[in-house]
Amino acid sequence: MRFRYILLFLLGTIPAMLFGQFKYPHRYFDPREYQSDREILSIDQSEDGTMYFGTGTSLLVYDGERWQESVIPGKKVIYWIKVDDASGRIYLGSNGEFGYFDSELTYFSLSDRLDTNTSDFGPIWEVDLSSHGVYFRSSKYIFRYCEDELSRIDKLSPNNSRFDVMFTVNDTIITKIRNVGLVAIYNGELEVLADSEEFDEKANAFLPHPGGILIATRSSGLFLYKDHIVQPFDAEVNDYLQEYPVYHAATLSNGHFAFATLTGGVLIMDKNGGLVHLIKQSNYGIHEGTQYVFEDSRSGLWVGTKRGMARVDINSPVQYYQLEEMTENMSYEYFDNKFYFGAINGMYALEDGNKTPQKVQGFPNLVNRIFEMDGILMATDLSDTYIVEEDMATKIFYPPLRSIAETDNENYDFVGGTQEGLIFFEKDPEWRIIYEDEETVKNVTDLITHDAKIWGISSRGLFRYNDGNVTFYDLEGAHSLDQYKNQLIATSNEGFYSYDAVNDQFESFLALDTLVPESAVEVDDFYIQGDSTWLLYFNAEKVLTGDVYAGNQLVKKLPLFDARLEEDISIELVNGFLFIDNGADIFRYDINTTDKRSENELASIHSDKLLEVSDIPYTQNQLRFDFSVKATYSFGENYYRYKIDGYNDEWSEWSTQNYMEITNLFEGNYNLMLEAKTPDRSVISSSLSFTILPPWYRTYWAYISYVVFSSLLIWRFVKWRSSYLEDERNKLEELVSERTSEIIAQKATIEQALKEREVLLREIHHRVKNNLQVISSIFNMQSKEARTDEVKKLINDGQSRVKTMSLIHQKLYQSDKLDAIDFKDYTEGLISQISQLYSKKECQIVNKVMAKDIHLDIDTAIPIGLILNELLSNSYKYAFDEGKGNISIQIAETCSGSYQLKYCDDGKGFPDGFDWEKSESLGLRLVSILARQLKGTMEFKNGNGACFTISFRAVDL
Repeated sequence: MRFRYILLFLLGTIPAMLFGQFKYPHRYFDPREYQSDREILSIDQSEDGTMYFGTGTSLLVYDGERWQESVIPGKKVIYWIKVDDASGRIYLGSNGEFGYFDSELTYFSLSDRLDTNTSDFGPIWEVDLSSHGVYFRSSKYIFRYCEDELSRIDKLSPNNSRFDVMFTVNDTIITKIRNVGLVAIYNGELEVLADSEEFDEKANAFLPHPGGILIATRSSGLFLYKDHIVQPFDAEVNDYLQEYPVYHAATLSNGHFAFATLTGGVLIMDKNGGLVHLIKQSNYGIHEGTQYVFEDSRSGLWVGTKRGMARVDINSPVQYYQLEEMTENMSYEYFDNKFYFGAINGMYALEDGNKTPQKVQGFPNLVNRIFEMDGILMATDLSDTYIVEEDMATKIFYPPLRSIAETDNENYDFVGGTQEGLIFFEKDPEWRIIYEDEETVKNVTDLITHDAKIWGISSRGLFRYNDGNVTFYDLEGAHSLDQYKNQLIATSNEGFYSYDAVNDQFESFLALDTLVPESAVEVDDFYIQGDSTWLLYFNAEKVLTGDVYAGNQLVKKLPLFDARLEEDISIELVNGFLFIDNGADIFRYDINTTDKRSENELASIHSDKLLEVSDIPYTQNQLRFDFSVKATYSFGENYYRYKIDGYNDEWSEWSTQNYMEITNLFEGNYNLMLEAKTPDRSVISSSLSFTILPPWYRTYWAYISYVVFSSLLIWRFVKWRSSYLEDERNKLEELVSERTSEIIAQKATIEQALKEREVLLREIHHRVKNNLQVISSIFNMQSKEARTDEVKKLINDGQSRVKTMSLIHQKLYQSDKLDAIDFKDYTEGLISQISQLYSKKECQIVNKVMAKDIHLDIDTAIPIGLILNELLSNSYKYAFDEGKGNISIQIAETCSGSYQLKYCDDGKGFPDGFDWEKSESLGLRLVSILARQLKGTMEFKNGNGACFTISFRAVDL
């Protein structure tokens, strides 16, 4: 049996309690902590774990770390709140007012929509939700809010009746109307379930029950409704609830029921009406004027009172006991389905299921050690050692034992450790000491037998005792001995050590040491529970915790118990319970219970500078980020660590500090990552992205100003340089003047040469024109001698083509520009020339030329002129049977620098199916050849006349 003492403060300062009353872990919230009205009237929770409280003056919001207060106009009392997660609203009822807060905690009144005939409804006592709307109850009316429509539900009763209470049971609104009875509301319509003759008690709560609807009345106890019949509910707790009137009640997730009473605290009842637990001022320090009970997502029971609030972990695996007369270093043992406790005035036994311990008779004074050995319960006081049988103590010998071990020695049954040394004793035929050894060891705190030898822990350290011979081993910090798979194991602050019999020394025991996490700074002990190995240790935060392994596989993590290294506690694992003793309380942890945790629990990051935007000016980058976990624990603290991507990639150390501050971040994008470790050792995470804007001198406008300023400097430098160069220029002018005279002379020479060239070109164009006219005259003479019309036609066509080229040279000869021809002027001359050649007197053909400021070089103008000649000739000869028609010639320059010539007539056009590319006509073949010569393209359309479109690129002038 091992004893080590470290003072445990699991829940901080614990108030005085009833003698022997067990408690659940709890936490009291004083009004000075949340800094609002002390009266808590209603409680609710959102899906993300945020808690909401209606108080005498405001709505309180609690995110697990911080409190926030919001008020309605007039700072009125808030009697009731109800969170609607679907809409993100918190509906509330107040005195002559009801409405809701939105997710930003902005208040919107619904009662403002009522007409003047209904506005005197008085206080709204309850607010409840169902699938068919939100309901607000006053004594005079119930209001229904559904799909943004507000309606009123009147009483089915005389004027002296009133609505007593309203609850939602299985999605049905249940209410009690005085002088009418029990009533249900379906989609805004009232239906009487039981009339006033059947039930007319003043009801304060309706709760779903396996047997129907459980009704808690103000002063008549409990009733049960089923199938239109209301009957008294036979419950053990009825007398208590009649003495202490019920104000509010709630159904718990484990099937129990919690009743808040006006003067008797909170009573928890099972489904059969049996008392489970009482939460009173005398045992929890909670004000007994309780007004509201609410179970949160972690099965914690919140209690709203007239003086603050509390949270009680009614389903916690941890329970603790407090005795008013405990010893400072109290001992305990679980034996024969009872808990035995040492106290100042003796020893007490608490049987499973009982709430008050019974005193064990026979102890004259303080009991400070209790042992169980070989099916025998033993205890010691300040002077003697006793055995306990049937809750009666019998003295067996002096001195008092500090430790004990059973032996296989034929001369004695047990060896005991005392303050003075070792004693050896037997139990048969009677308890007696065989002999004592007060020379070799002192103050023996732990004993065990292994391989027929006695091993122990004394004031000098770890020792082995064998027939009067003592061997000490150098194992600093050893505090307990045990056996693990037939090996002797010593536990020290540094880890586990096994005994090596061959070398007679203790070596590091890897089978257990490898299970100890790096975060452990001191190992407390290990236990074997079936196939599981339990390790208890103090982590890096110096907090007591533990891990459970199946083989090498981690299967369970124990909660963080708020116990510190520098204090003394006693820890034992007995019959499936982990016991922790701090000298004033015994804490019992049920190792088979799993702490409930909501899937919606979140780690939260908050910064006042990031409420609306994620961009922070550089001048305001002194940032504070507040952390919280949206879940409340009745013991322990949350630990946080963080890192900022873009600034520091290393995680901070775990700390209970729930905020961080950072200054002088460089501009850029950042992501704050947070991890929170809760008291049950769950780790949850969150992140927040934000941007630090650059300072003004690193903005785009600043860079533009830098450019402008630099430009001014450059301009000033240029101006100075220009002045310098001006002087240099004057020096050069004289030289330039000399050279200018030479250039003028050269210019005169060049101009003379250009004049001579121009004369020469004009002479060339004139002579080419004359030669072409000679050729045309020859064609004319030849035409007169032609004997057939066909030959004559061919000669005329040739003559026309020669004239076309001649006309170009004529225009160039007559033009001021010798290298280009005005297209419009040339085309109009060509039309005139062809019309004289082919038109008849009665012919009325209108020609239209559209060419604005188009000049073509001679290499382009000649092919274009020949193309127009062929097309005009074709139109004049064949297009107009009646001698009337229109010809349109349009040329334009495109955006790509090429030209498009479009020639159209409105004559009879070509025959259907005509393919100009396969035509045997010389003129059309010539047109095609000339178009290709220009590296152009030609398109033809036949309809309402003929239309040719030729695209080409002229030589750059």
